[in-house]
Amino acid sequence: MNDAGQEVVKLWANENGGMVSVYNKIGTPVAGMCTFEYGGAMGVNNKFGSTVANLLGFKDDGDGVIEVYSEDGKVIGRLP
Repeated sequence: MNDAGQEVVKLWANENGGMVSVYNKIGTPVAGMCTFEYGGAMGVNNKFGSTVANLLGFKDDGDGVIEVYSEDGKVIGRLP
């Protein structure tokens, strides 16, 4: 918690592992990391909570992907 008593980091457990979320000083989620059935993911949001980047790993084929988003939520860059 920060000095104002707001949570700034949250941890969850789920059937596939867990999740971590980080919040800014006004309580907006700005970063996260999680596990899921096919691998793991990390995401970054802007100060308004909109996704601006994702890094995803996929267990089945071993590949991963990096995506970058525009202000209105459209994918503007992707590797591979």
